[in-house]
Amino acid sequence: MGSDENSGTLWEGRFKSCVINAEEYLFICQRYIELNPVRANMVNHPAEYKWSSYRFHAQESLERQSELWQPHDLYMQLSHQQKDRAKRYQALFKADISDSEITGVRTATQSDMALGNDRFKEEIETLTGRRVSPMKRGRKSSKRV
Repeated sequence: MGSDENSGTLWEGRFKSCVINAEEYLFICQRYIELNPVRANMVNHPAEYKWSSYRFHAQESLERQSELWQPHDLYMQLSHQQKDRAKRYQALFKADISDSEITGVRTATQSDMALGNDRFKEEIETLTGRRVSPMKRGRKSSKRV
């Protein structure tokens, strides 16, 4: 690679992320991420992709854990029994992700915006002091006195 192809930090621009309202979007985002190799025709099923966390989430036993994998609380709440939790996680992948969900995830990550309802976005804006939702299009309306 030539020096013209490098800029900034190691991760700059390559990996995108956004703040999400986990209760609404955690499993949508997990499905989006874990189905990316399937959409790219790299594998037929997310379990086949070497770098996917799908195998950890969908396994019926937690014996083969990785130090790199930490299950989310919402995943753990799918069931008290790992076997049932794994089956419920697998069931999430039987339905396709809608085009609007894919667009929502992509838009939020590409533009560093929050992914959640309006109330969630307002809370994040208040906490961080930065805009996390797109501004309304068009000119500001002028109020005449």
